[in-house]
Parts: sequence; structure tokens; C-alpha cells
Amino acid sequence: MKKIVTLGCFLLATISASAQQEAMVTQYMFTGQYHNPAYVGSHPYNSFSILHRDQWMGFEGAPKTNLFAFDGITKNEKVGLGGLVVTDRIGATSRLEALTSYSYRLKVGPGFLNFGLRAGVSNYRTNFDKLNYWDQDQVFTSPQKSSITPKFGFGTYYYTKRSYVGFSIPTLYAIDDLPRNMNYPAYARHYFLTGGTVFDISPAVKFRPSFLVKYVASAPMEADFSANFLLKDMLWIGASYRTGDAVTGLMEYQINRQIRLGYSYDYATSVMNGYARGTHELMLAVDLVKNEVKIKNPRFF
Repeated sequence: MKKIVTLGCFLLATISASAQQEAMVTQYMFTGQYHNPAYVGSHPYNSFSILHRDQWMGFEGAPKTNLFAFDGITKNEKVGLGGLVVTDRIGATSRLEALTSYSYRLKVGPGFLNFGLRAGVSNYRTNFDKLNYWDQDQVFTSPQKSSITPKFGFGTYYYTKRSYVGFSIPTLYAIDDLPRNMNYPAYARHYFLTGGTVFDISPAVKFRPSFLVKYVASAPMEADFSANFLLKDMLWIGASYRTGDAVTGLMEYQINRQIRLGYSYDYATSVMNGYARGTHELMLAVDLVKNEVKIKNPRFF
């Protein structure tokens, strides 16, 4: 019975992964470029970040995601440029993406409005030699199958010093190589709506609520609701709830004005609870701040 239930959990996970092809991250408030190309250029300095996500620890074939991102703004302070490399693996499938982002910034009211575009390629690979199968279908005659897919995305992002809101479609269009008689595209459109703000509770404590709503056809709408506290402009501590999936604890330490180290742990509230040991996510970010006098506040998002 335990094996049957475990197999059922894996099938549910596979269905969810095929419906929601964009990998999820818990520290979305600091990895905005992954979901929204308009995020690039929203800070007056260059930034680099690395994130590793190990989902459902102890569950064979569970998703593992790695992100490497960089972005900055040009000297005219109107154009933002960025790049993103993503590796995502679940079961016998893996995905490698190389993406570039461009944004144009306009002054609107107390803040700025960015319009962003994304272009890149995705290499999707299935390793059939990692599967146990009984039907001798011709699809299994080769040990693996892969395809390279050009992708294009779009996003908008409005932000002030202490608030932000954004909407994006990371994969607005993809040139897939599936047969035209299939009823679904290789890459479905995902819609993201995100926002957050920062309040002063005291001179030593700040409060940052934020949210991320995700929608894709043929899958339930999902939302992350987060609440984090910044202590003495150095340590973020907080929690979040992902609808139908997990509750999360998060902390991030501002080592100095340039270096930040973040960690989060997801405790599953879905059917995966009891079959996996939670999800770990680790992030390291470097902000190349040239003028520390000018940049007085820590990075809020």
C-alpha cells in the first residue's frame, strides 16, 4: 500500500510539473528577474545572484532547480540589461535555459515604470534510460530525446523606494517542435502578478508583506503570501504560505552592503507531506554598490 501511495504522489507531482512548467522559488522577492524581465535595471548598481532549490528532500526524482542571474542599468539610467541561466530537473526530465532581459525605465509619479522583454532558448531533455517501462514503443528506441526551443517573454514592473508591483508572462511565445495535431503547446503561458511594500515599525524593525500569484491554464491558481521583518537593517526573518502546497520559513542575512545570504525551508501541506523531508532553498547575492554613502538602505526587494 505504501508503494502504491508513493507512486500516486509521484504521478500527482508529474502532472503538476507538466502543467506548471516554470519552476517555483520561495525567495521570489529577491529573484524578480526569473519571473519578470522588467525587474532588470530596477537598482542603481549591478547585481549577481545564485540560487539552489532542492525540493521534496528524500523523494526519488524530486525537482532540483538552479538559477544564476545578473542585471544592471546603463549609464543613462533608462535601460536595464540582464541575463539568466536556469537548470531544472525532475525525474527523467531536465531543462537548461539561457535567457536575456531588456527593460526601459520611465519616471512615473513617485516611482519608475519598467517595460521588459525577454528572449532566449530552452533545451528540454528526457532520459528514457532512467525509466522502467514495459511497452516497447518506438519512442524508447533511443536513450534520450532533446529539443531546443526559442522563447520570448514580456513584463511590466512599477516600483518606488519601498513598494513594487509587477505583471509578467515569462513565456509569451515559444517556437516548439511538437506535431501540429497535438492539442497543447510544449510551453504553456504562465501569468505572474507580484507586489510588496515596506513599513517602519520602529527605528530598528521594518515589516515587509508581499505576494506572488501564479496562473496557468489546466492547473489551479497558486499564490504565495509572505510576511518578513527586517531587524536593524541586517537580518530578514519571516514566513509565507503557498496555497495548497506549503508553509515556509525564511531568513536572509545582510553580511554587508554588497553581500546577502538567504535560506528558506518549505514544509509541505499537500499530499507530499509524509513522503518527503521538506524543501531547502539557498541564495547568495552580490550587489556591486560603488557609492555606499548614496545607497544607505538595505535592499528591500
